[in-house]
Amino acid sequence: MVRFVRAVDGQTIVIEHDGMQVAVTLDGVSVAPEEQSAARAFLEHELTGSWLLVEGGNVYRSPDTFFVNAAMQKRGYVRAANVRETYLGEADFGPTESRSRSEPKTYTRTNRRSSATHRRGSPAPARRPAAPGGAAARSH
Repeated sequence: MVRFVRAVDGQTIVIEHDGMQVAVTLDGVSVAPEEQSAARAFLEHELTGSWLLVEGGNVYRSPDTFFVNAAMQKRGYVRAANVRETYLGEADFGPTESRSRSEPKTYTRTNRRSSATHRRGSPAPARRPAAPGGAAARSH
């Protein structure tokens, strides 16, 4: 844990770590020059007198785990290169065709037998030869 000292500008703060003052730039935060004073005032207001957890450029206020970077991004201070969404193009699903429940479903019947017992790589099961004379010859 480190102690907040001051905000240099809208995206850089100074912390005290082991008796030394260190500047930390907030990751994913970019403030336009005309908004620097407002962003700096926000940081000063939220962090004055606070202990912080700093992980790289990510800053969390203690003890309420307030994520400073996310708060700045919600206020519109976002660096365009860090946007996590990926544009995949327009999606055109077209008109949907809905079938009413009163319309019958169509099934196709096949004469194939299931081959669930046949495994790939094993020899195929032996087939019975057809009885001469068709189905009448099968009945006993």
